[in-house]
Amino acid sequence: MINREKLIRWERCEGLFRQADASLPEDRRFKAWKQSQTDAFNRFQTLKLRRMFLFFPTGEGKSKTSLALIGAEGYDRSVVIAPLKTHDQWKRDAGTLGIQIKIYTHEMFRQPGTHTPTNVPWIVDEYHKLGGHGGEGFKKWKRLAPKIKHPIVGASATPNYNDPDRAFCLEVAFDERPIYNYGDWIHKHCLTEPNRYAYYPKVLGFKDYDNVQAYLSDKPWVAYIEDKATWEEWELILPSTHDFLFEEYGLVVRNKRITNSDMEKRHKRIDSYFIDDDGRIRQEIMDTVIQYIFDSTDHKKWLIFCSHKTVAEALYKTMMLMYREVYLISGDTKDVERQKMGFINTPPEVKAVLIGTSAIAEGVDGLDKVCQALLLLDPLVGDGAKTRQIIGRILPRGTDDGLTRDVVTAMFR
Repeated sequence: MINREKLIRWERCEGLFRQADASLPEDRRFKAWKQSQTDAFNRFQTLKLRRMFLFFPTGEGKSKTSLALIGAEGYDRSVVIAPLKTHDQWKRDAGTLGIQIKIYTHEMFRQPGTHTPTNVPWIVDEYHKLGGHGGEGFKKWKRLAPKIKHPIVGASATPNYNDPDRAFCLEVAFDERPIYNYGDWIHKHCLTEPNRYAYYPKVLGFKDYDNVQAYLSDKPWVAYIEDKATWEEWELILPSTHDFLFEEYGLVVRNKRITNSDMEKRHKRIDSYFIDDDGRIRQEIMDTVIQYIFDSTDHKKWLIFCSHKTVAEALYKTMMLMYREVYLISGDTKDVERQKMGFINTPPEVKAVLIGTSAIAEGVDGLDKVCQALLLLDPLVGDGAKTRQIIGRILPRGTDDGLTRDVVTAMFR
């Protein structure tokens, strides 16, 4: 039986969000709770331990739902952990509901001197950024969570939970009777094989579930929405070059030095593939990219992703010499909002490009309204979860708008 006072407060939160967005363009307004959000509220009321994880894909309203769950419980204060780029939006949404928040980044939370009160609710956005079971952020959270006697809401998008380790990290904080020892947990829930090079055995998967999504969605404290986003996949072949001195001896001619490690060589290889001696993108690559995106009749706006900041900055430097409507968001960008809005507000008939590094994976929302094309020029290697977050920037947030999304992956051959 749902407490009527809590239901009234939940509905009041809906009205406040709707009122706050009244002056926004029609397609950017909050109008009403989705069924998924209402279902999360209803499930929250059934939990003896007021702790819930919102396992929502991009666009389902994790932040508004999290704050409203806290507000419906009658709280007017909360601690929030969230990526820096999203802090302003968190403050706006919390202010709309009259909730005073103390907000930290995940990096700030890990610092020894960060104040961690236990007498208020906590919201942990992008929960995976606390790290795995051995990460300093998670270990600090593992010590803190049992001491918090008020509601806890966690949230993150579906693709980030791709291994059992992350399921353990959730269960420790949200389950009523968690297993606190990682070794005991994997022995109970997982298929393993001996690993002579590590303390713990190698985890092969779950005993009773096909994958981590199935395992977590079966938990009463998880509000799960299946990620059904779709897009068209294409390839763009880039002209390659072979540097004999670099490949054989690790010699970077332009810097007159030899690489000292495999990691450095991998990074320098990318630089040598993409960047010319003048610090700009190699002309033959630039010609291929320009021809592809500017000959496209289906898309005027393009998001171009580069996993290396050096490549992103070289691309920005090169394209700025040719076109006016070029924008850059990297980890060093101070005016993220201005760069984003400059791209979004470019007239629809004008070609525009937003170049981004992994910094666009979180907190850069609204691109999907004007941009349905992504070029992974310098793709991430071995991180499917982060790549899915990048793709999420051009996918419709919430209701499908019916537009086709194109994801183009560049590769050398």
